Amino acid sequence: MGALNVIAVCGHGLGSSLMLKITLEHVFGQLGVDALIETVNAGEAGGYFRHADLIITSPEISKMLDLPPSLPMVTIRNFLDKREITEKVTECIQGKGLK
Repeated sequence: MGALNVIAVCGHGLGSSLMLKITLEHVFGQLGVDALIETVNAGEAGGYFRHADLIITSPEISKMLDLPPSLPMVTIRNFLDKREITEKVTECIQGKGLK
């Protein structure tokens, strides 16, 4: 498998998703997972699902997304909390065989 295509979704696709992207880059690096991370807003996210392996967003935004059933999603409460992100991302990639 090539690089994991990860979509970080926030309300506007700017500030909070960029913070999440920076944290995700660190977490995936620590896990030894090659990941390409894109940031998008909730309104445009659907256009990225076809090429995505994993969606990462907040619990609030997750309710607005109409994901295909086969596309895994991780919800994060604190986009700067490396511990929360590491635990949830690790559980997802191991459980879904994405690594």
